[in-house]
Amino acid sequence: MHHLYSLYFFNFLGSVAFTTAFISIVVWEIKQYIESKKIVDLLGSIFLMAFAVALVFYSVPYFRDIPNVINKNYVTITGTVVVADSGVSDDGSRTLTLLTDDGEEVKATVNYTPFTRGERYEITMLPNTGIGYVVRKIE
Repeated sequence: MHHLYSLYFFNFLGSVAFTTAFISIVVWEIKQYIESKKIVDLLGSIFLMAFAVALVFYSVPYFRDIPNVINKNYVTITGTVVVADSGVSDDGSRTLTLLTDDGEEVKATVNYTPFTRGERYEITMLPNTGIGYVVRKIE
């Protein structure tokens, strides 16, 4: 369970830090080439509004999962791997899509396991962000 907390917060805070750094670098680059303070201020305001909109849009699932993290309200699903991400992120997680027995496709970000298309897994995850962990591989 501890891995679920760290994966949740790592994803959320990492995306906020990356977006902030990216926008700061872009604004700094623009300042180097534009001498008009009004244009720089206007562009800075536009980037700030775009950042705020993107942050709110991206963060909604994370904020909706805060009560689920606190109350340990997880969803357990069983399904067959239909799409497996080929890369592993820095935190050791990997994204995959499972086809459940109900025919629903569920996307999840879980601890690294070498997934193969067609294998069946039981996964416990947060309902809004899809962050979770593999409970077991079903033989």
